[in-house]
Amino acid sequence: MIHFAKTTSKNYRLVQKQILKLISVHLPKFSWSESYEYEEGKLNFSLFIHQKSDVLMSHGAADKNYHWRKDANNPQHFLSHVKGRKHIFVPGPWLKNRIIRSKELAFSEDQVHVVGWPRLDHLINASRVAKKKKNKSVLWAPTHDYVRGGKLSSYPEFQQYIPKLSTKYDVNISVHPRNRKKKLPTGDLLLDSDVVVSDTGTMVYEALALGKQVIFPDWIVLEPILNFMPNCAERVIFEARHGLHASSIEEMIEMIEVNTKIDEQAEKFFDSYLPSTTHGRSGKIIAEKLLELDSSTI
Repeated sequence: MIHFAKTTSKNYRLVQKQILKLISVHLPKFSWSESYEYEEGKLNFSLFIHQKSDVLMSHGAADKNYHWRKDANNPQHFLSHVKGRKHIFVPGPWLKNRIIRSKELAFSEDQVHVVGWPRLDHLINASRVAKKKKNKSVLWAPTHDYVRGGKLSSYPEFQQYIPKLSTKYDVNISVHPRNRKKKLPTGDLLLDSDVVVSDTGTMVYEALALGKQVIFPDWIVLEPILNFMPNCAERVIFEARHGLHASSIEEMIEMIEVNTKIDEQAEKFFDSYLPSTTHGRSGKIIAEKLLELDSSTI
């Protein structure tokens, strides 16, 4: 029996509900259960590192050193968060390779599984009616500003540049659920956008997978990311300048105007992080892997 061990967090309740539904729809009836507790004798699956489970998949697609998160009560011992996990699900080969090469985490290759990102199942398959647009649509979708170190989000600093963008484009804002009262996952605004301005969160990978132009506001986030995000994928993105990196609002507008594309090296990196072969079928991949693990000795 597969068991979804859920969080009670108000910030992530709706994201959790969406992801688990995208997985459970591919599971046979009566093959799974859910509650807010770990249940003995079942294959427990969780989206949150602080919860006890056999299988862990992050609630977000980004790396952010999530699996290396330190214990708030004992910063010298971060392994307590991943201790006891038997399997980890990750978006793609890049993060899998990072985890299995980590001496601290000590996971073998057959314990880390590439499963893609389930929210893309919904986003890619969503039925959309093309809208006639006078101007390009720009979405600012920063990650949250909740960190235990340096600031890794363009929120709220980028807010001051919205009026300037609004003189040329139709601008929408979708800040992270932690920073707003309505906790609904970003969906329609992302699908309807032409350009996404973001930084280190899941939105970066979702927007790129949907073929959106993604631009990073380096003049706000580059320095803190390089100073406070060692080794993770987002550090690599900013250090190697994978994708479109603007050093000013003026350069960002220029990139939007000429529809600047990312280069081949960036495309290879992002496909290694979240493979296009998994797009639209991640929920099924996860369900099949859970059934396989549940039927084996784990």
